[in-house]
Amino acid sequence: MDSRLVRVSVVLPTYNRADLLGRSIGSVLEQTYEDYELIVVDDASTDDTAETIKQLNDDRIQYIRHAVNSGAAAARNTGIKAAEGDIIAFQDSDDRWEERKLEKQIDAFENSAENVGVVYTGTRKESPDSEEYIPGRGVQPKEGNIEDSILRYNFVTPQAAAVKKRCFETVGTFDEELPPLSDWEMWIRMSEFYEFKFVDEQLVTAYLQEDSISTNNDANVLARERIIEKHRDRFNGETLARQLFFIGHGAIKTGDMVKGRRYLREAFEADSQLQYLGALGLSFFGPRLYQAAYNQYKGTHV
Repeated sequence: MDSRLVRVSVVLPTYNRADLLGRSIGSVLEQTYEDYELIVVDDASTDDTAETIKQLNDDRIQYIRHAVNSGAAAARNTGIKAAEGDIIAFQDSDDRWEERKLEKQIDAFENSAENVGVVYTGTRKESPDSEEYIPGRGVQPKEGNIEDSILRYNFVTPQAAAVKKRCFETVGTFDEELPPLSDWEMWIRMSEFYEFKFVDEQLVTAYLQEDSISTNNDANVLARERIIEKHRDRFNGETLARQLFFIGHGAIKTGDMVKGRRYLREAFEADSQLQYLGALGLSFFGPRLYQAAYNQYKGTHV
């Protein structure tokens, strides 16, 4: 792949983030790799997003506005359809790229096999009380055929990913019925056909906001259920049990003990690990004691 022939389309979905857009867009406009367009898809914001984009007055920016709020997956799909580049990179409206991110991803594509469809980088995820580097040490493999690891862990953040546009012609676009986890479901599909390349550098900083959809426990439970429905045959006993546990655990956190116990039981049936049986037993003591025990267990197994 000749970098002189590559044009990158950066797709940035946004909804009511006018106060944060400057940081995010600025980090795109400051990239050392210069052959790109930036497609900002405004998902029917009610704040000053349109005016914020207008004031930037940069001809590299294409602004598209949804008439109806449809979610990040739909906004990304709108951007993919409008993209003119051979490579599509994704940014979020409240996050920041390091200035050489695109340059290093294009270099990685140029030095990779033709079957590499995705190049992603390391991400530092920050919340008000913690931070972590993604992907973590326990994730293996991180590149090549990552099907086994992506079924276990959701470790490719969309802000860190650059994807050959033709890959979407093979696997389809983002599932718009998944408000959270639509990126993870996409990588599950993508891993069936393409290899991934990992640039092991922290080139993205993701800031977790209090109103982020990823923090919505109910939505995450429903999303995991849909992903299991769509891809159950791709999961083996271990990876299936892991996801069934997280659905059951999430249901208990919301107080739905019947649903939670059902999924915890299914997790144990899929992979007879004592922690799943223990979680099921603890659920009968109520959500408060269950959560306290889970927090203590998690704290001793970091």
